[in-house]
Amino acid sequence: MQDIPGNFLSRPDDCYWVAEAEVEGIAQIVGMVAVVGKQSSNERYGELFRLIIAPTCRRMGLGVRLTETVIEFCKERGFSAVVLENSSAQQAAVALYKKLGFSLVLKHTNSSAPSWMLMLARFREHLKQETH
Repeated sequence: MQDIPGNFLSRPDDCYWVAEAEVEGIAQIVGMVAVVGKQSSNERYGELFRLIIAPTCRRMGLGVRLTETVIEFCKERGFSAVVLENSSAQQAAVALYKKLGFSLVLKHTNSSAPSWMLMLARFREHLKQETH
């Protein structure tokens, strides 16, 4: 997080977006999201992470817009999917991802993680490439 340009903007398949809003005449960061391009043995995909929305800006569509930005970015790069992991405690985020077409592909626990993060879920959305 200390070096966003070095970690996210130096590689063409990675990106980081920040949403700003003017609050009482001052620009403030109200949301952010990142994606990192990944390569497995048989596919290229984007991994979405760090979707964060300020509490005062939740339920206003900002999470949808940021997630859709990641999906479009991944489509433009020809990725086959967008994947992410989310803790079971973040029910609003799970609902958001499902609403946008993501499906649960894996649940796992991490015994060394804090108790609020014990159940992690991996979600995936298969991307359909547009033909021209």
